[in-house]
Amino acid sequence: MVRLNRVVPFATLLVLSSFAARADSTTYEFASVTGIVYGRDSFQQSTLSVVGVLANTTTPTTVMVPVSSSPSHVLNACTGFFSQMISTPAIYTLTFVVTTTTQPNPGPGDPAITVSALTNCRLDRNP
Repeated sequence: MVRLNRVVPFATLLVLSSFAARADSTTYEFASVTGIVYGRDSFQQSTLSVVGVLANTTTPTTVMVPVSSSPSHVLNACTGFFSQMISTPAIYTLTFVVTTTTQPNPGPGDPAITVSALTNCRLDRNP
């Protein structure tokens, strides 16, 4: 016979693991930045887009950087990198990471909540 004091902790762990958040990260590496676009979306939230050529490609790409959900100290540092990169293209490589976290909504039948944030950036001088 299985003891109840062993089953309850296992069952609790199993139930709680189904409510865990899931995070995915996307890394963008720009060989050159040709534009920085500040604006507002349809919900009047601030937006920031970086336009440039990703490493190992030749086609210009626009990447939207989440502003409202990003920590301000990371956003401020990265914005300085974007400006540096646009002032001297092809001398630097800009890499930044956007992490998207999905959490279940506590209400029954409600959709999951997804939040994206700029979590890391790096500017490297090319040799």
